[in-house]
Amino acid sequence: LFVKNGDLRMPIASLSKLMTALVAVKYYSPNQEITITDRAVEEPEEAGGLIKGDVFRVKDLPYPLLIESSNDAGAALVLNSRFGDFVKAMNKEASGLGLEDTEFFNASGLDSKEEGRTNISTAGDLVKISDFILRRYPEIFEVTRLREFDLYNNQGVLRKKLQNTNEILGDQEFPLRIIGGKTGETPRAGGCLLLIHEAPNGDGYIINV
Repeated sequence: LFVKNGDLRMPIASLSKLMTALVAVKYYSPNQEITITDRAVEEPEEAGGLIKGDVFRVKDLPYPLLIESSNDAGAALVLNSRFGDFVKAMNKEASGLGLEDTEFFNASGLDSKEEGRTNISTAGDLVKISDFILRRYPEIFEVTRLREFDLYNNQGVLRKKLQNTNEILGDQEFPLRIIGGKTGETPRAGGCLLLIHEAPNGDGYIINV
């Protein structure tokens, strides 16, 4: 409907976590157990409420990853990879979708201290990623539209009531049904938002980046 600088390569902050979730869903067994390690909880920021020694199933981790944008959850998935290099798998998926202007260096979207090693993409590529996920792995976007979620570990202990970073989900006056989305913010990327909602006539959907 409208494009401005749609092919401009820019840092994408936690919008990266859509690809993180895609790789987790596609490559892991959903019931594989993931142990939260020191290295995972050392990731910057404390979103998600993960604690060293906690055990979660893979299918539980997209909730803190996508609802509160937990960097710890992303790190836990990377550190427990049994199929090889997790970030390499993210780039493999991007290449398979024909995304020539997208490159991942980490699973969280955090700015790197090293020049040229921050996750980048374009608005156009993010639309393609989102369209693919929506058609093939819609459960990922089902998670992103939850306003809140009670996160329990495998021992049945409530770790946190997750609160979605996407404030539009709480806007009672937003006129269209929200299908999903993701927020992100780092100093280098600025504020980022990807939002998918129904088309006004109810026929199809619109992806905004």
